[in-house]
Amino acid sequence: MAISRALTARPKPLLLDEPSLGLAPSIVGDMFDAIRRTNADGLSVLLVEQNIVTAMELARRAYVIEEGRIVMTGPADTLLQQPEIRRISARGVRLLLLVLRSPLTLKLF
Repeated sequence: MAISRALTARPKPLLLDEPSLGLAPSIVGDMFDAIRRTNADGLSVLLVEQNIVTAMELARRAYVIEEGRIVMTGPADTLLQQPEIRRISARGVRLLLLVLRSPLTLKLF
């Protein structure tokens, strides 16, 4: 519901902070499908999410942030293959993912 409300403002890009937080596991998949469809329709999405593996499956580029520092960055599909990602995910590290369809320039730090 919050995502659809945000979309009515026609944002560029859509910023989502922990959208799966507090949702029943059966709903989380539907929510990520909605984010995937929104991005496929041409809207850039900036996503902060602790559900690292699921979020990385829909991202193009990922920035892993641990204790306020970017500790890993690169194409999400490449990072997802790294064994360290599973260990980071188990520690509850925050992940900043860029899910980009259209060209969007962001300057990080």
